[in-house]
Amino acid sequence: MKFREFAADRHGNVAVTFSLLLMPILAAIGVALDVGRAGSAHSKLQNALDAAALAMSVDAPWHSGQGLEPYARQILKENFGAGQGAEITSVSVERSSEDLVLKAEAHLPSTFAGLIGVERIPLSATTNTVWGGNPVEVALVLDNTGSMASSSKMATLKVAVHNMLGILEQGTLDQEAVAVGIVPFATQVRIARTYEIALWLRKLDASASKPWWWPKSWPWTDSWDGCVTDRDQPYDVDDTLQASETTKHPAAKCAVTGLQELLPLTDDFTALRDKVDDMRADGNTNVTIGIAWGMAMLSHHAPLEEASVPGTVRGMKQVMVVLTDGENAQNRFTSDRTSIDRRTELACQAAKDAGIEVFTVRVVEGNRNLLRDCATDPDHYFDVENVDDLLPVFQTISTRISELRIAR
Repeated sequence: MKFREFAADRHGNVAVTFSLLLMPILAAIGVALDVGRAGSAHSKLQNALDAAALAMSVDAPWHSGQGLEPYARQILKENFGAGQGAEITSVSVERSSEDLVLKAEAHLPSTFAGLIGVERIPLSATTNTVWGGNPVEVALVLDNTGSMASSSKMATLKVAVHNMLGILEQGTLDQEAVAVGIVPFATQVRIARTYEIALWLRKLDASASKPWWWPKSWPWTDSWDGCVTDRDQPYDVDDTLQASETTKHPAAKCAVTGLQELLPLTDDFTALRDKVDDMRADGNTNVTIGIAWGMAMLSHHAPLEEASVPGTVRGMKQVMVVLTDGENAQNRFTSDRTSIDRRTELACQAAKDAGIEVFTVRVVEGNRNLLRDCATDPDHYFDVENVDDLLPVFQTISTRISELRIAR
């Protein structure tokens, strides 16, 4: 009788059932926690791999496949960090002329999942950076005025431009698909003296540039050091073909001796880097003439004829990057800032109307509204308050120009 009563008693059923299910419940909770950890670690692995692919596309030794995988592993490790305790087990790199493919595998030590025999959770990620593949012509219109000597602006600009040239050069294995030119500007722009016989150049005014004792028989070019100033208005703000005396570019005595000659579009990146290294800071600011010669550089007709003829190169993109650290101060006609700003506005609009993609960079000082409106759109304008920020800004512009992007 007592035995039958004990067998029929249900008072301890819940406790007994709970004790029997406790271990499976704890295991399920633990596995869920491990799954969450694995998800977090996978996201971090994917993000680290994306960052590594972009970094390698910019910095990898592109001329050789040797060393790419160790380089990828190093960058990935730096970006992945602890990764929820996960360990990277393999990294592979595949490279072509159009993209760079990275794959990574890792394992995450389990915690509670070990109770059901799962000691490690495998992780894997794949990413690739691709380029748009379109050819590009880039005019770098760079402020070389005296204020660029302060706060290491010129030195930092040189480093930033060198990085940009590296990105553009390594962005494709077809070097002929990328051409870059540099326009150093102050109140004037300097060109090679070999242009002295060009029909588009207005001769130097001898009475204004030579001393009284200069023999009349000596050629005017003997006293010309290569500088040109603003064209007659309204031609100072556009790229009108030089067809008459009023549309010619006036030769002028250089206001400062250190202004470097512009370098027309070229795929010679050694020459481009040398030009950057030679830049010097001196003189006052005239953004208009820099933009005007940036347009001339991206035009196929005189005065500079290195640019492609519109419609002849499929997918050709033309870009102008304008950098300045100061307000307009002086042009050929006036020192009134408002008047010069108006000429700059017109030049910017002419460049955009010509189909040129315009990036503008303000470094510490300068007219924010003028430069923001000059850009193709607000996303093409960069306001640099800290000089060191020039480096990431130029990297951003470079990757956008080369259309470097993540695609997976």
